[in-house]
Amino acid sequence: MVLDANSEFLTIIPARGGSKGVPGKNMRALGAIPLIGWSIRQIIESATPSRIAVTTDDADLASYAESLGVEIVLRPLELASDTATSESALVHALSVISKQDQIKHIIFLQATSPVRLSGTLDRAVRQYLDTKVDSLVGVIKSSPFLWRIVDGLPVALYDTNDRPRRQDFQPSESPLRETGSLYITKRSNLLKYGNRISGKIGLFEMARIEGLDIDTMADFRIAEILIEEGFHDLDH
Repeated sequence: MVLDANSEFLTIIPARGGSKGVPGKNMRALGAIPLIGWSIRQIIESATPSRIAVTTDDADLASYAESLGVEIVLRPLELASDTATSESALVHALSVISKQDQIKHIIFLQATSPVRLSGTLDRAVRQYLDTKVDSLVGVIKSSPFLWRIVDGLPVALYDTNDRPRRQDFQPSESPLRETGSLYITKRSNLLKYGNRISGKIGLFEMARIEGLDIDTMADFRIAEILIEEGFHDLDH
């Protein structure tokens, strides 16, 4: 990928310094590089010309990201708390970054989702452009045997008296779970609605292993195993 300062695409990777589940998570070594490095390198190695910005409140994260050639947005502390939304970080980044008027599209990558197969980001950008949606959301297929609690009681979202076999479900009937790994949205929509998802929405199906979101040490260990086994070579 060309780090193109004049591109219509801006990739933003939010990365706070604090984390309760895994202390120092975004700078914690995963394989040979810090966790955030996986997302940065994946977009750098893609074929999509883009600017890249990391928005962070942490000096070490900023220094590391800057060493990889990306732009740094220093985030105010009030936008780096546990209650702050990702959207607030995205909108803030757009408000301070230079030459923002030429930016038409925002790629939002979650630093805590390091498992993305080779070609995934380019495929997502192609789908976003080809289908002319306003927002694209990364999803994976989920189990059809889902439950929810209603008024304190468990309720199945399938017919327990006529339990289907998993293989009887058609692909089009499978529930889809938002991964949180990647989003693409029009800059104008993000600024208008303050939401990463708006307007005409498209769903971008990812491989199941790409749905990993590191929130605990157990998640981190799973990521380590996938990387040790070379997740780019695993089947979908």
